[in-house]
Amino acid sequence: MLEHNEVEDLLIKAARSGELVDISNEPDRDVRAVVIRSLLRDEGAEKPDPRGVRLRGARIIGGLDLTDVRTSVPLVLTSCEHEAPIVLERAHLPYLDISDSTFPEFLGDCFICDNDVVMAEVRCRRIRLINSKITGMLNVSGAVLTATDEPALHADRMAVNHLAAIGLRASSDSELGTLRLLDATIPGQLDLHAAAIDATRGPALAADWIKVNSGLLIGDGFRATSNSALGAIRLPGATITGQLLLTGATITASEGPALFADRLTVHGSVHLSTGFRASSTSEEATLRLPGATITGQFRLREAEVTNAAAAHLVLDLASAQVQGDLVLSLQTISGEDNHPFQMQVNGFAYPFIPREAGCQEWLRLLAEHTPEYAAQPYQQLAAVYRAAGHDREVRRILIAQQVDHRRRGHLGNRIQKLLHRANGAFIGYGHRPWRALAFLALVGLVAVAVATSASLLGFAVHPVKSPGEAPTACSSAEAIGLALDTSIPVLKLGGEKKCEIAATGWGQAFYLANYLLQMLGWAFATLFVAGYTGLVRKNS
Repeated sequence: MLEHNEVEDLLIKAARSGELVDISNEPDRDVRAVVIRSLLRDEGAEKPDPRGVRLRGARIIGGLDLTDVRTSVPLVLTSCEHEAPIVLERAHLPYLDISDSTFPEFLGDCFICDNDVVMAEVRCRRIRLINSKITGMLNVSGAVLTATDEPALHADRMAVNHLAAIGLRASSDSELGTLRLLDATIPGQLDLHAAAIDATRGPALAADWIKVNSGLLIGDGFRATSNSALGAIRLPGATITGQLLLTGATITASEGPALFADRLTVHGSVHLSTGFRASSTSEEATLRLPGATITGQFRLREAEVTNAAAAHLVLDLASAQVQGDLVLSLQTISGEDNHPFQMQVNGFAYPFIPREAGCQEWLRLLAEHTPEYAAQPYQQLAAVYRAAGHDREVRRILIAQQVDHRRRGHLGNRIQKLLHRANGAFIGYGHRPWRALAFLALVGLVAVAVATSASLLGFAVHPVKSPGEAPTACSSAEAIGLALDTSIPVLKLGGEKKCEIAATGWGQAFYLANYLLQMLGWAFATLFVAGYTGLVRKNS
C-alpha cells in the first residue's frame, strides 16, 4: 500500500468528485506517477468521477508509464512538469489533455483515444504515435519539439479525425524527417498554419501516401526549411479531399525540392498564392508535381518560386492533370528581377484556356523556358484555344510549335531541315497557305518581266507554221499572255499557242528562265492547295 503525501491525498479525493486540483502556486507540487496510474486503473475503494483525474501545475515524479492500461477515466495533466517520459503504448483512454506541460518525450505507439488528445503548447523532444488511433482531434498547436536522431512528431499510419498544429515549432536532425506522417489517415483537416518546421538532414514534413479528407492547410506564416535531397514538404502518393492551401507559406530547400508531390491526388483545388514563397538549389524542380491529379483549380500567382541550380527548374508538371481552371502567372515565376527559370510541362493537361498569362506569354514559355522541345505542350495549348473557337491563336500556336521543333527538335539531315524551313517560309507549315499565293504572284510578275524583255529583244516570236517561214516578234500583250500561261497553272488560257521563246542564241537563257518559272509556279500552286486542304499540317 502506497503512502501518499498531502498533495497526492488531495488528488485522490478530487478524482472521486471530478474536481480540478490546481497546485501551480503551491510550494509542494510533487505527485508520483504511480499514484496517477493507480487512479486510472481504479484501484481504490471508490470509483473516479466520469470527469476523470484532473491536475494542474504539478511536478510529476517518476515515469508515467501507462503501457497496456485500458481505462474509462479521462486524464488531464495541464501545465505539469514530468521528469521522465510519458508512455502510453497500447494504452486506451477516453480523453487525454497534457497541454502546456514539459516532459522529455511522449511514447504512444498503438495508443487509442476515444476523444481528443490535447498537447497544445507542450515542450518536449519528441512525440511518437505510430499506428495510434484518435477518434477526436490531436492538438499540438503552439507546441515546441526539439528532437535529435528521431522525428519530432512520428505518427506513421496514425488515424486521427483532425490534426491541429497551428503555430507548432519543431526541429530535428533525423534523416526520417521532423514531422513524419507516412500513410496517416485524417478524415478531417490537417492544419499547419503559422507552424515553423526545421529539418537538418531529413524532410520538414514527410507525409507520403497520407489521406486527408477535409483539406491540408499550410499557410499564413508557415515556414519550413530542409537540407535533405528528399525535399522539404513531401506529399508523394497523397490523397487530399478539399483544398491544398499553401497561401502565405515559405519553404526553403537547399538539396531537394521545396514541394515533392509526385502522383498527388487532390479532390479540390491547389492554391500556391498570395505571398507563397518557395526556393531550392536542387537540380530537381523547386515544386515537383509530376503525375498529379487536381480536380479543381491550380493557382500559382502573387508568389515567388526560385531555383538557384544550373537548370533553374522551378516547376515540374509532367503528365499532371488539372480538371478546373489553370491560373498561372509567369511573372510570379520570373519575379520582378526577371531571373532565369525553366518549367517541365510535357504531358501536362488542362481543359480551359489558362488565366493570368496570354497566348503569347505561353508561347514564349514553351519556346524559351522548357528543358527541351516536346510537341504535347503546344498541342494541349492549341486544343483549349480550339475548343474556345480561337482559330487565329490556334494557327499561331501550331506555327510556333514547328519553329521550336526546327530550333530544338530532331528533324534529321540538312536536307530535311532545309525542307522544313522552306515549308514554314512558303506556307507557314500549312497554316498560312496564302503565303504560297503571294509567292505565286511574285513568280507571275517575274515571268511577265522575262517575257516582255524577251519580246523587246526579239526572242519572243510567233510559232512558225510552215518550213522556211521567218519568225515574227510577239507583241508585249502576247508576251504577257505567254508569261501568265506558263507560270500560273490556274490561268491556263488554252487554245492555239500564240507566242513562244526562241531557243537560239541569247534566247536560250530566256527559254530556260521561262521553264524554271513554270516549275516554280506549279510548285507554289501545289503548296497552296496542299496547305489549304490540310495535307501539309495533318501531322503537325
